[in-house]
Amino acid sequence: MKKLMPVLVKLSGVIAAIAFMVVTVSANSCCTYIYNQPKAPKGLDDYKKF
Repeated sequence: MKKLMPVLVKLSGVIAAIAFMVVTVSANSCCTYIYNQPKAPKGLDDYKKF
C-alpha cells in the first residue's frame, strides 16, 4: 500500500479530470433505452451546456 499511495497522489488530478469529463458528457446526453432512463440528480443541471 505504501508503494501505491504516491502513484495515486500523482494520478489524482488526471482521475478527477476524467471524472469531470464523464459527468459533463452524461449531463448532455440521454439513455438510448427510453424505459431505462433514470432520473438525474438536481446538481447535474449545473454541468449542462444548454
